[in-house]
Amino acid sequence: MAGPLVLRYPAPISFSALASKQVAPIRIRTSPDAQSWSNWRTLTPDPENPTASSLLWFGSGQRWIELESLSGEPYPLQLALIDPGVSLPAKSSARKADDTRPRVVSRIEWGCPDGDKQRGNNPSYAPVSHLIVHHTADGPISDYPAWIRAIWAFHVNSNGWADIGYNFLVAPDGTIFEGRAGGDNVIGAHFSCQNTGTLGVSLLGNFMRQPPTPEAFFSLEQVLRWQAARIGLNPLGEGLHAGSRLTLPRISSHRDGNSSPTTCTRTDCPGDVLYSQLPLLRWNVADWQSTGLWHKTTRRSLSAPEAFWFGDEATGTYDTPGQRSTGELVSPEFDLRADAVLRFATWHETENPTTDWDQKWVDYRLDGGEWRPLRQLDGIYREWVGQQIPLPYRGRLQLRFRFDTRDAAFNAFEGWYLDDIQVTPN
Repeated sequence: MAGPLVLRYPAPISFSALASKQVAPIRIRTSPDAQSWSNWRTLTPDPENPTASSLLWFGSGQRWIELESLSGEPYPLQLALIDPGVSLPAKSSARKADDTRPRVVSRIEWGCPDGDKQRGNNPSYAPVSHLIVHHTADGPISDYPAWIRAIWAFHVNSNGWADIGYNFLVAPDGTIFEGRAGGDNVIGAHFSCQNTGTLGVSLLGNFMRQPPTPEAFFSLEQVLRWQAARIGLNPLGEGLHAGSRLTLPRISSHRDGNSSPTTCTRTDCPGDVLYSQLPLLRWNVADWQSTGLWHKTTRRSLSAPEAFWFGDEATGTYDTPGQRSTGELVSPEFDLRADAVLRFATWHETENPTTDWDQKWVDYRLDGGEWRPLRQLDGIYREWVGQQIPLPYRGRLQLRFRFDTRDAAFNAFEGWYLDDIQVTPN
């Protein structure tokens, strides 16, 4: 029986990442000196190009490649070797066009080899109906502009596309980068051969088993809120995506196209953990309305980048003379078509360790009607406590969290925190 077939050859250039234009039962390792070798890596299909492999990172300064055929048979491979270089300090700060737009690092600033133009300078355009969330499923690399240049080289030089596939990319520190050139409504290459009508935002990294950083998640919210407002999309709505022939949430992910007969790949993107956070993401993008001392805060959060809090940031309490001692936090309106469950986490402190002086309610209303009580919460929580409330309703639903500090003159504790608020079907 033939054993594994190992081939070794020097690469013509120094490289740090590579991809193959074919997918075969091959594993690869690299070395800077033909003495110390990396761990073996297996070729896996690229989610956007099923005939090619995904991007593999091996660290800078690699010069030798060793390939092992897992079947003992030789396979033809055409490798793309990528050296994105080292990024220089930015010459100018990331740009911000207006108050509704987050700060974005331009293609010129992150060092795109084609500058602010697509290769061939012939972009295509179409109205956007859906915003698609991705992860790059590679890295991590601490030099974020170099990471993006490597993805650009992979998409352009290996896949043969005119430009990087994503419209925007978000780094772990929350920095937002401009992706495909062409501006508003330019068609990218990120939704399994059915890109028309979509805008793609990709988080740098792999989120199959771990969540994105709070900074990245917050910036993802910012990009999606900006684009949804620009286009006029309801972040909690859904609609037909013509190319895939699927009715999809307006904020969807790459894997949501898997069931379509017209898409060309099947993928786990954007990773299991990030995919599970999409309901929370949609709600945060739609944004909430608040009165009194309700606001978003990072002082204490559970798993999202921000929590909602009734309290004062400066004093750390809700004992604030002149401020309203009652406040409301009201959700966006959304369609409820089947039985669902409201889930959230709550943290509450009051001035008396044995007595809950404050009143906390959860209310609802249907189709713009009167507010009705859903549940009154009792008790003192000095740790995160999960809550589940059935929602056996149909129609346009809104939820409201109300807080009343009945003895505001004596309150000296932090107030009421809410986090991980989501509505999920039964």
